[in-house]
Amino acid sequence: MNNLRPWTASYYSLVQRAGFDRAWTMRLDSAQIRPWETHHLAATLSNRAAYHTWRKLTEAYLAERAAKEAADPAVALRTPPPMLAALRASGATAFLLDANLPAEGSLRLTLFGPGAGAPIYAYSRLESRYYTPVHRARGGRAALFLKPFWTVERLPKPKPYRTPRGASLAARRAAKAAHAAAVAAAAAADKAAAAARERSTHRDTDCNLCGAPRGDVVHICTTCPSTAARRADALGGGRLATMLNAITDALVALHAGQARAPTYLTDAVNALDPASPEAVFIVTRIVTSSPWRVADTLPGWTVAPRLGVLLDRTIKRGSVARLSDAWVRAAHDIISKVGLRWWRLLTPPARAALEAAGHRFPT
Repeated sequence: MNNLRPWTASYYSLVQRAGFDRAWTMRLDSAQIRPWETHHLAATLSNRAAYHTWRKLTEAYLAERAAKEAADPAVALRTPPPMLAALRASGATAFLLDANLPAEGSLRLTLFGPGAGAPIYAYSRLESRYYTPVHRARGGRAALFLKPFWTVERLPKPKPYRTPRGASLAARRAAKAAHAAAVAAAAAADKAAAAARERSTHRDTDCNLCGAPRGDVVHICTTCPSTAARRADALGGGRLATMLNAITDALVALHAGQARAPTYLTDAVNALDPASPEAVFIVTRIVTSSPWRVADTLPGWTVAPRLGVLLDRTIKRGSVARLSDAWVRAAHDIISKVGLRWWRLLTPPARAALEAAGHRFPT
């Protein structure tokens, strides 16, 4: 509609510049999709979906308003102006709500999205330093090359052009043209290097430490043989049990009002082997801030199914902070002790391969 163009022109130009049309047609195979992972195209695709939802709502409002104005011009004084209506529609979730969502003010930690709540780390009261690594862990392999997993200083900007003193007009023009050519060449080189780094980050999914497939944050924090000593320091000696008991106590307090978990549950947590498949499952879910259901667990497990029952219950939004704090502390502790500075464990050939792809190592 013509009346909508003034508010959509700048938004749609961003859509085109971000390459949404190109990303929308890119196919993802099953090997690229994991339950917790935010794929590097996810933001692009979700923004595209949000844009179309917003446009449909706004167009419907403008059409309805125009029809009413034709019958009664005074309607314009009694309804929100188009700009205000468009802004309100930008936060709408009318097309995305599910009939089974929790009631207003409530949530289920195993279900989040538009109108359904946020990831569990979003309810934490801890300082911001806890947030970044826990949030990044959901990014899959790409997180390994972002701060705080990979910290690199920015390249210095090209020096600004300065007119040579005492030079002739022809000399000044030649110097300016040479400077512009140098800047353009540097920009092209940076673009090519960025493309090479992008390929080594996303396309090559083997672990840089051990060569196993899907070498992401989860792999490094759970099963990578190169980080076995780090995992022993982070999870062994009862440290995993301490983290899980804090989460369990917070869950029990949330649902039963008890200060501590029952003895049978505490004993099961204390008996859990940090190297067992059940422990790997739990650590994976903690690191990726992905609460689980009983259906996600396997028969014979002793801790994960019991916690899954509690995690999948509806709770009040205002009561989840203690649980979120315990969860984020555990995730941050594991990620910090096992995943951060992973590049220090690289073999010389693996390090050389990353350098050849354009990665500059943190100092």
